Amino acid sequence: MIPTITINMDKKCSRCGKPGALTESGVCLACVSKAILQKTSSMTRQLEIKGTERKKIAQIELHAEAYLILKEKYDALSEKLEAAKVTLIDTMHVHQDDLPVDSDEFHFYRFDNVILTLKLSDNIKIKQLKTSDEGEE
Repeated sequence: MIPTITINMDKKCSRCGKPGALTESGVCLACVSKAILQKTSSMTRQLEIKGTERKKIAQIELHAEAYLILKEKYDALSEKLEAAKVTLIDTMHVHQDDLPVDSDEFHFYRFDNVILTLKLSDNIKIKQLKTSDEGEE
């Protein structure tokens, strides 16, 4: 028999309130994994001697958690950004003959208020143009 986990996206987690609770327990996967990690870390933790406990500062704990969540999202987006950049560079190479050349002899393409310049190092330089309110560049 293969174990199955059923997630109800309409049901909110009883611990954190976010959508996507497991139908059996009413808790989301993130809260389940936190509980498992806390239990296993307490099982392997060394016996603490009075006065040597780790001091917890609530504000630091709060901001550290917020930072790590954002860092995780940033890392995931960085991978997507790099893939999108490679695709853009490859596409510009395919259409290189159709692109104008600037004074430095680099191919460029104007997209909205941005100029994309294809560098020899297979990199893209992005230059933001001033909007019509700021004056034309």
